[in-house]
Amino acid sequence: MITIEHLKKCFGSYVVFENVSLSIDQGSIFGLVGINGAGKSTLLRCISGVYAPEEGKILLDDEIVYDNSKVKESIMFVPDEPFASVYTKGTDLESTYSSYYPSFDHGLFNELLNDFQIDKNKRINTFSKGMKRRLYLALAFAVKPKILLLDEAFDGLDPAVRLKVKKILIKAVEEDKMTTIISSHALRELEDICDSYAILDNKHIISSGMLGENVNACFKVQMAFQEIKNKNDFAYLNPISCEIEGRVVTLVIRGKREDYQALLEKNNPLFIDDLELNFEDFFISNVEDK
Repeated sequence: MITIEHLKKCFGSYVVFENVSLSIDQGSIFGLVGINGAGKSTLLRCISGVYAPEEGKILLDDEIVYDNSKVKESIMFVPDEPFASVYTKGTDLESTYSSYYPSFDHGLFNELLNDFQIDKNKRINTFSKGMKRRLYLALAFAVKPKILLLDEAFDGLDPAVRLKVKKILIKAVEEDKMTTIISSHALRELEDICDSYAILDNKHIISSGMLGENVNACFKVQMAFQEIKNKNDFAYLNPISCEIEGRVVTLVIRGKREDYQALLEKNNPLFIDDLELNFEDFFISNVEDK
């Protein structure tokens, strides 16, 4: 289990986030989401032990992560844009990673490279972003980490490769109980694979928990009226979000749909349509609400 307790991280006088507390169960696929600049990448670097927090602590199975080389052997972090010199080849990375991680599986690495259509003997500076992403994902899975941290995991990958990566992740979770934390802007991708989540916004965790349970605890409706409405007309519903375009109003409300029928009809709508609420809607609604 990963335990984050009252974490605060600053760069000089700038506070990236503070009082962040989370518990992530072993074998989870955890989605970390937030707008650009919210601090997702910084939080992943703290979890990996790259950054030391100003306050709080991060523990893996009750052991402090930072400055603990033994614990770090079980953590693999793939940043959004990994650094490599112009002369670096896949074979160089294979040698480097296998020296740091005793669990490195060369057979699996070569198998994944073949599946991802990557030549490890070529210089990485000749690769596209998607090719680099596939190479580093192959390295990450070959490490067989206990904790896998992926920053923008699906960025640059075509649909077929994204599906392959998801299958590999699910297999590692089922067979090895690997815990994965994924930071991504592709919220629909996360919805397909993650069982739990946290939303980082305005320096704090504003929502977290089991993804399905929390999304299903809300509902989304669209209504049309004869006259123009304003947001105050729906304040009594305490909506998470309220969007008005002309005479059409779209609401996201926390609660059970069946409990709100009479309240929704209070303003005499011409019709009420129930809409599907996905993780992207849920994220946007929470951020707007805060």
